[in-house]
Amino acid sequence: MGALSRALALLVLPAQVALGQSADLAWPEATQQSEPWTRWWWMGSAVDRENLTAELETLAAAGFGGVEVTSIYGVRGYEHAFVPYLSDRWLDLLLHAAAEARRLGMGLDMPPGSGWRLGGPSVPREDASASLHIEADTVRGVYVADARPLGDKVKRPAPGGEGYAIDPFSRLAVRHYLDAYGGRLKAIPSGTIRAFFHDSFEYTGTGSAELFEMFRRRRGYDLRRYLRFLLGEGDPDVVARVKSDYRETMDEMLLDHLLRPLTAWAHERGSRSRNQAHGSPGNLLDLYAASDIPETELFGPLGGTDSDPLISKFASSAAHVAGRGLTSAETGTWLGEHFTVTLDQLKQAVDQLFVSGVNHVIYHGTAYSPREAAWPGWLFYASTDLNPRDALWRDLPALNRYIARVQSILQSGQPDNDVLLYWPVYDNWHDTTGLRLSFAVHQPSWFHQKPVGAVARELWQAGYGFDYVSDRLLRDNVSASERRTILVPRTDHMPVETFVRLLDLARAGATVIFVERLPADVPGLAQLQERRRRLEDAKRRLTLGQADWNGVRWAVVEKGRVLVGDRVESLLCAAGVRRERIVDHPGVRVIRRTREGGHHYFISHTGSTTLEGWVPLAVSASAVAIMDPASGRTGIARLRTRKDGAAEVYLRLEPGASIILRSFDRPAAGAPWRYRRPVGAAVELRGTWSVSFLAGGPVLPASFRTDTLVSWTEREDSEAGRFAGTARYTIRFDAPGEASAYLLDLGRVAESARVRLNGEDLGILFARPFNVDLGRVRRSGNELQIEVTNLSANRIRDLDLRGVPWKVFEDINFVGLDYKPFDASGWPLQASGLLGPVRLQPLADGGGSTDPGAMPRGTRFDGSRAPPAARQHGLPGHRDRRHGHGPELHVRRHEVLLGVQQLVPGDLFPGVGRLPPHDRAERGFGHLPALVQRLAGADARDQVGVLLHVRVRPGGLRVPAPRRGALDDRVAVRPAVRADDPLGDVRRRAVDLAAHRKHVHAVRVLEVDREVIVDVPVRGIGAPLTPAHADGLHWMRAERPVRHVDVVDVLLHDVVSRQPREVEPVPDLPLDVGPLRLPRLHPQTALVPINLGRDDVADGAVVDALHRRPVTCVVAPLCSGHDGEALLGGEIGRGDHGAHLHRIHRHRLLHEDVLARLDRRGEVSGAERRRRRE
Repeated sequence: MGALSRALALLVLPAQVALGQSADLAWPEATQQSEPWTRWWWMGSAVDRENLTAELETLAAAGFGGVEVTSIYGVRGYEHAFVPYLSDRWLDLLLHAAAEARRLGMGLDMPPGSGWRLGGPSVPREDASASLHIEADTVRGVYVADARPLGDKVKRPAPGGEGYAIDPFSRLAVRHYLDAYGGRLKAIPSGTIRAFFHDSFEYTGTGSAELFEMFRRRRGYDLRRYLRFLLGEGDPDVVARVKSDYRETMDEMLLDHLLRPLTAWAHERGSRSRNQAHGSPGNLLDLYAASDIPETELFGPLGGTDSDPLISKFASSAAHVAGRGLTSAETGTWLGEHFTVTLDQLKQAVDQLFVSGVNHVIYHGTAYSPREAAWPGWLFYASTDLNPRDALWRDLPALNRYIARVQSILQSGQPDNDVLLYWPVYDNWHDTTGLRLSFAVHQPSWFHQKPVGAVARELWQAGYGFDYVSDRLLRDNVSASERRTILVPRTDHMPVETFVRLLDLARAGATVIFVERLPADVPGLAQLQERRRRLEDAKRRLTLGQADWNGVRWAVVEKGRVLVGDRVESLLCAAGVRRERIVDHPGVRVIRRTREGGHHYFISHTGSTTLEGWVPLAVSASAVAIMDPASGRTGIARLRTRKDGAAEVYLRLEPGASIILRSFDRPAAGAPWRYRRPVGAAVELRGTWSVSFLAGGPVLPASFRTDTLVSWTEREDSEAGRFAGTARYTIRFDAPGEASAYLLDLGRVAESARVRLNGEDLGILFARPFNVDLGRVRRSGNELQIEVTNLSANRIRDLDLRGVPWKVFEDINFVGLDYKPFDASGWPLQASGLLGPVRLQPLADGGGSTDPGAMPRGTRFDGSRAPPAARQHGLPGHRDRRHGHGPELHVRRHEVLLGVQQLVPGDLFPGVGRLPPHDRAERGFGHLPALVQRLAGADARDQVGVLLHVRVRPGGLRVPAPRRGALDDRVAVRPAVRADDPLGDVRRRAVDLAAHRKHVHAVRVLEVDREVIVDVPVRGIGAPLTPAHADGLHWMRAERPVRHVDVVDVLLHDVVSRQPREVEPVPDLPLDVGPLRLPRLHPQTALVPINLGRDDVADGAVVDALHRRPVTCVVAPLCSGHDGEALLGGEIGRGDHGAHLHRIHRHRLLHEDVLARLDRRGEVSGAERRRRRE
């Protein structure tokens, strides 16, 4: 919002406080920095004062905090209006724009040049971008090299800004350019420009006149004597080392000759620097950190390689580690085709940026267009177009308010990532192919095809907060007092200085983790043997012990530790690193920041299923507030505390939604969060809709009435097929029942909607979920109005069908997503309007309850109702000790209990004292996994067994009848095993609860690398299966198998790669120690818990272990380990697809999901797909 909008918000605030709004629940004040900015294209610099003021006022009213002025090529037919770049008139117009922006509470940035690539008429040829030219004199047997100007020019320059692009590696060339540019800005007062912006690195040079001297000083030898190795000739190892030295030198020249001087130059003018480092051949982390505001870009449609959040994290990591407050992002570039990008897509894009660490959105972008320009006005060649002429502009302010709220949170406090992930850039630079390496957003094979990429992906999917760190940042910006966890992926080349620095940090208290092994070698060529000796000496001084049963070797180094092992998650578990388990729900991503007195979480849900239930946080809290940035709604959440001190908050998060959590280390004041609690079935709103068109063009279609909601393009009115704008849908209805409140679900909306009930505005729905709380409704005579705005796609299609000449721009003119000339004439009509179905969902207690424990009977974990046909039984055999009752259970048919036991080799287990203390509730035992090791490993005859339900297709498996009743009879269930029970044999007390829900037959088969892993039936029952038919790219269904499926639901990666679509939590899955047995079948009735409560499950992991040591029982959710999972299968498969038995590791058997959370409850919503390479 602009200054006026912010002032109105301040006027409203006292009234909110007076009505009981707590300061604990208040949003931070919106500022120009928290609001989104946009790149403001000045086409041909054909601007005037009147239109500049009008456009800035429009931008401010729509909630923009600032603009970045970038002058580019012009518009044909407006040559008379072009203003030469940096002319006196151009500077006067810039000053006017800056003054108007300041009046409106906005900021203004600009690049020190037009278009992109610094350069222009002031750059002589000798200062231009150059290439390293090497020629071989075969007669004399020598090589000759020099730097030759490439002739590269500024890209997309404005009139008057044309000329050579500078040599960015040359100190003199950069100084000459900045001196000349700064001379033209003398009339601009200090501080007028908030930041000077340098765009993505698109210089093509490979050399510089200063290269050889810089190389000699920095690398210690004369590159000219090794030119043949730069050409790839000779010993490959020497080739790689010389090229690494060349690339490191070019990196240092970029840093010291371009980016640091550019930042200093900006500071001299009272401004900051903003830089996009990607695309450069240098170390991205160091180049980002050299600016005040590192900037990434989200390029291309979501889900593509060009828009990977792991690449966006390079900019935010540099900001976090170097202490920069802002990470900006060029947002929405080619997010979709022109005129087709929706506000929902934009929200998904900014949400992805937020969870990757970005907190300063800068749209790409908005083209200045004079009022007299015919629709669609002036446009930049690359989408996404955000301008007042586009239909989506009407509801864009709602998205901007959402961004401002989120960014006001993400710009406060400090990042709270636990892991620093080392980027071994020298392994990239030690590449024998080519000469210059570019670390580009668009082709990130330099990252994903390296070990660091695999490790980063694993951390991301598992919910570990991390930042990348470089050698230089480790040296200059990581404090020994931070005691961070530093994770080093498999690294072949590491400078001795970096390795020594890591050990120094460990001595000061850090935990340093090396994946697989210590670094193998040093980079570069000079003094190679001496540096290798120093590295080996440092490695020898590090005394690593023998690997524990989890494959982790470790050494104590004064205050810290060094760990080495093969499995990343095992290493992080040994280091005690916390993770955010909410990401186990498909599509959920999170970022956490510290604040005074607590933490802030931003949580985004882009999946397809509702998340509902108790969500564990990685931090402790006395209170947690839920804050909805889309609506501004806030409230105190339902909270409980685990035994390890961490908090669990009750959440309901629908697909497409995002929320803020604010935790407190003290009790918080404020109204409780109102949870939506559906009761009964939703009712479709039927009747006659009156539809009238309010605004848009080219012509308003005629109003109409309809009983059926379909796209307005399906009407016979020809104007409706080319209309872009807004239509109002009105209907009158009576309350369908006696509910105290209702939720209005609009169904499908194309593309945004404003909702009004009985004259009251209820908000703008611009993204999923398209629903809104109506609150109480009148018993009769309610009037509902929904104003729906579509895209401009149909209108631009009409222009191209009629051959209207609107693409009149110079240079590249106007292209499509494929960079071919844009033509919409062949597009199909885009659906437009309210498509429904529109439903009213009754809610309990006025729209939500603060007590989510009071869920209706039969409600499942995702909040949906169990089918009425499901038989529900209260079984008297299951009793809670404290309250005398247990959960309701209902019977599942055609299911058996599979018991599998496996020998545990006793020689794998070290003693308790070998493992370090563990900062969880089990720390009273010294370290619980070590204790379990002692118990389980006392005798090699011992084994570990688990019990698991499997689904059997009717007729596919014959089992003997149980001793007590038939398979479908009710079965009494013994009480849940608790820590205070001295048990002699846990198998006699096993609680046999099913691990899945009603539709178990709808089973999916995981596809790994597009090769289906087939079912592996229990030994002696059935035959191996061939792959099932493909349903889509990633999943198979077992409903149409090629061969008969006997056992279709054994939820284990190593046994059978199948998992049900919906998984019921297993509240009590015991592990027992006893005699070795073969796999066995226990035909018993499967029972599914209804309304599972806190007191219905075991709350301890050890049965008085220090004194009685009879048996170990853990509360284990299904599928909670890695590839071994909770079920350890041995010899239960057959044929080529038999189960492969791994050693039993703590990482699998006693992973944090199984053991570390001692009060673990049955809240798992599904198998942890992130570990199955889904």
